[in-house]
Amino acid sequence: MTGDRPACGEYRERDPANAAQAYDAIDGHVPESDRDAELIGWINRANHAHPWSHNDHYHRWLLRQLPPRATRSIDVGWRTGNLVRALASRVDQATGTDIDPETIAIARSQSAGNTNVEFHTAPSQSGRYWL
Repeated sequence: MTGDRPACGEYRERDPANAAQAYDAIDGHVPESDRDAELIGWINRANHAHPWSHNDHYHRWLLRQLPPRATRSIDVGWRTGNLVRALASRVDQATGTDIDPETIAIARSQSAGNTNVEFHTAPSQSGRYWL
């Protein structure tokens, strides 16, 4: 307990997947102006302790959707290339494109051993793109 309210770690112990419970637990204990910051802090600490990506969660499903003879794939806006590398296990050539050079550098370093993976910088201007 922190003063008269439970510490954020205690919320995680009650039920790590239930942010609504955490919100209810601090309701009435935290001034209205601090309530959202407290909840966001709890969520950030929970995510840091147990990282989870909704994008990564769907990789197996996406791989099952590939046709049996797929030879090429492209992932647009792929963050650090996890899906691109997963696709590389099923296709001859997996390509990722993103607008952020730092993200591309991270993806390339994490994909150093994959010879059938490539990453490219996409145009950063607004407009329509056909893929």
